[in-house]
Amino acid sequence: MAGGLTPDPLSLEAILTSSGTLFGFAAGAALIRHIGGFQVTGSAWKRLLRYAIGLAGILILWRGLGLVFPRGEDIPGYMLRYFRYSMVGFWVTFGAPWFYIRFNLAPKPVLKEQPLI
Repeated sequence: MAGGLTPDPLSLEAILTSSGTLFGFAAGAALIRHIGGFQVTGSAWKRLLRYAIGLAGILILWRGLGLVFPRGEDIPGYMLRYFRYSMVGFWVTFGAPWFYIRFNLAPKPVLKEQPLI
């Protein structure tokens, strides 16, 4: 591989990163569906502002928690890594859309009866 080391597909850090992100995505998706979903419509300036806020949230969670949480190949380090990436996934699918709806950057969802399956 040009430019450096090849990633280790069996690394515990990689597994926890992926599974934490997936858990956050799934939990956030379930909650956003529960409140009626999210629509990406809106004016260009609102969409650009949502993009900037969403990206800032990801950076704050990813980099900010990465600076605060201890790193290491031990149980607390692994647990905090899983939590950090879960929070990033949750922000993407629920936190940011909720923020946009709450502050009128996105239309409020129309609640309707949805089948459970």
